[in-house]
Amino acid sequence: MNNLVNVITLLKKLQCRVADVMTKVFAVIAVLIILFAICGWFVRGRYLSSLVTVTLHNAAKHPVKEIRLTHERGVVLINGIKCGESRTIKFDPRQAESVYSLQIEFQNGKKLKDRGVYIERGDRIDETITENGFKNRFF
Repeated sequence: MNNLVNVITLLKKLQCRVADVMTKVFAVIAVLIILFAICGWFVRGRYLSSLVTVTLHNAAKHPVKEIRLTHERGVVLINGIKCGESRTIKFDPRQAESVYSLQIEFQNGKKLKDRGVYIERGDRIDETITENGFKNRFF
């Protein structure tokens, strides 16, 4: 009888230890699932987006009358950017690698045209418009 009580006591202790271990295992699994979900959301949004984002900043002394951004799927027109203002354009290139070009006309009639900018899907570019041309910066 004494042996039976010892076995039952030992089984209860073992059951408590197994429950503690299982609780910790489930907690670790839950944390890992949350971390994988956050990493997947970040990678998908940051690195796997196919849209190209071009932000145009007017740093010139004159307002911009019209901007024409030409890419392989068409043309995007933006009218009127005052000095110091910015506009953002997003487009989806057909291919993994592509080119876009800018043509700008200022309110005073001066026109600028770039040679084209090489891009890849998901690129983010800041284009600064000056009196004499463009300065681009990739992120």
